[in-house]
Amino acid sequence: MFNAASRTLLLCLALVGSLLSACDSRSRPARGALLVIAIDELRADHSSLSGYDRQTTPQLEALAAEGVLFERAFSAAPWTVPAHLALLTGCDPGVAERYLPSGAPLSTALRWRLPAGAPSFAEEMLRAGFSTAAFVDHPLIGPALGFARGFQTFENLEAGGERRERGGPLGRLEKWIAGRREREPWFAYVQLSDLARAWDAPDPHWDRRFEPRAELALAPPVVDSHYAFFALPRRRWSGAFTTLGEYEARYDGALAKLDQELGRFIDKLRTRRDFDELTIAVVGAFGLSFGEGGLYVDSGGLTESDLRSLLVVRPAGRFGAAQRGLRIAEAASSLDLAPTLLTGHGAQTPASMHGRSWWPALVGDAPPQSPERVVFARFARQDGFLAARSELTYAFARPWSSDPQYLARAWYGGAAPADPQPLHTRYEPTPQGWRGPLEVADPDQPPWNELRDAAQAWFARVEEDRRAFQRAAAGAGEP
Repeated sequence: MFNAASRTLLLCLALVGSLLSACDSRSRPARGALLVIAIDELRADHSSLSGYDRQTTPQLEALAAEGVLFERAFSAAPWTVPAHLALLTGCDPGVAERYLPSGAPLSTALRWRLPAGAPSFAEEMLRAGFSTAAFVDHPLIGPALGFARGFQTFENLEAGGERRERGGPLGRLEKWIAGRREREPWFAYVQLSDLARAWDAPDPHWDRRFEPRAELALAPPVVDSHYAFFALPRRRWSGAFTTLGEYEARYDGALAKLDQELGRFIDKLRTRRDFDELTIAVVGAFGLSFGEGGLYVDSGGLTESDLRSLLVVRPAGRFGAAQRGLRIAEAASSLDLAPTLLTGHGAQTPASMHGRSWWPALVGDAPPQSPERVVFARFARQDGFLAARSELTYAFARPWSSDPQYLARAWYGGAAPADPQPLHTRYEPTPQGWRGPLEVADPDQPPWNELRDAAQAWFARVEEDRRAFQRAAAGAGEP
């Protein structure tokens, strides 16, 4: 028989046990700081970090020497809204797509919204005890589409005058960091549109930093529409005699300028006494095409130029076993960034995230993942998808389904044929780099049919999750 004293002792032991079991990663004190810099239209193969023949990104090369470069990283989508939804959720952006009834107006604000049931990178960091902030300069990245979830501070500086007056996203971030206490745990997300803005803001010094390539001495045709296949949209037109080589040189100069600005900003961070606590990730949200796959000086295609992502993660110095100067050749996705950094900073990684954590490989606890892993992308200007693994890339597209329909007419030079056929393209490695897009001779043979089947299974899973998240949002009273 237990006496009163025994029962009291057992009660105390049970209470202590329950308290210990409750001490998961979210109840431990938060530690460190995390900065994610996401850059629109950052084409990976135009970075000298990736072997480009122009010295465009020496500062990013220095940062990668302190961390890890993912050589085969891919964006989940080739344009702004779904690309950043993927980065901020760790999920295929399809979970945030809302299907519109027939006849509804074409509207980004109607089509996209992060549902309440979907995971949020920022919310998990906030729940783990980190102060959170986002500084962006694109009008569509805002609270209306759910981008502000989890951020205590959310600033959109898309207005040109306001952007200059307030120093742009990096300037606002610098002021915000200055207001943090030393060793205060924080997470900041910064979206930069500098490369996209380069076409509207000539800079004689940087525009002429590189000599145009002679083999690109042709002037692409121009159209008045906002987007076009096989022609340059007038919004990015620089004059009747501007060659494709001059456009490319101007882009490379803008990239070199941005790289220099990032280097100066990171050097300022290095002067902080708690810099050793800071993890920095730089990621290309999506890329840019110079004629590959039918787009000129634009993005939105299912090509490697649009979807190959520059991804660098520099773990904080306090991670003594972190890999320095490591290059990972296995296929990675922009979906992987959130679970990777959540894992590394003691935050909870929701099981509903689609990405995988690379953190064990970054800190030397495990080898990189299997080279057979396949990653996917979609939401291009043509219906279809891209599937990639470490040694090959396959893209499937249906140009006749482009919406608005003037894009389909632009692709075919008129009305679509009566029996339109899908495009099956591939990329193949060569000693000089990746070559493509090339035609796939027989898409019903391995490995192309295997990649197609894997993509269909992936998107079926995404659709199931989308429905579940939407039901959760409806249950929470979200419109």
